[in-house]
Amino acid sequence: MSRMWDQNLPPIKGSYPCPSTTVTNSLRSDYNTVAMRFREALQLLDRVHDRSAQTHPASLGEALAGVPNEMDLPSAVDFRVVVSGRQRELRAELRDEIYSIGREAIVNAFRHSGAREIEAEVEYRPTGLRIAVRDNGRGINPEELRFGRNEPWGLQGMRDRAEKIGARLRLLSRIALGTEVELSVPCSW
Repeated sequence: MSRMWDQNLPPIKGSYPCPSTTVTNSLRSDYNTVAMRFREALQLLDRVHDRSAQTHPASLGEALAGVPNEMDLPSAVDFRVVVSGRQRELRAELRDEIYSIGREAIVNAFRHSGAREIEAEVEYRPTGLRIAVRDNGRGINPEELRFGRNEPWGLQGMRDRAEKIGARLRLLSRIALGTEVELSVPCSW
């Protein structure tokens, strides 16, 4: 049948590829375009990551100290970060998870505690790392403290992140006396 169709076409000067070659070349061109765009996207992500690493503070203590400014939290609260022990370089994934837990604890204290004072403590120990965020605010409802709100952020998010890195998260709170969030990370620099 295709022969009959070909025979009905007027003669064309020059040689032309058959339709399957045209399709193959078109697909190859599309693949090359997609591969090029993918490489460009990866290069852009690398540049963003490099810039991010350059703008983030060198230490965990400095990073946590910057949370109130980064999150535009109220400046009326007396906030301080205390670092003790010999600081160590943390693996990037571990550092990011620890920072996220500490940041969430600081943000929660600023937004929900009604505290006048908030302190974050970063303690480098020979056996691991300990982060404690404490406030002198209103405390957390015991039911919420025990069960959380089943949300991917807040207390449940901190618990999930701690479990992911093999750390222990402890929450201590008393109504009208304040809250302490303590993260203990075993030695895995």
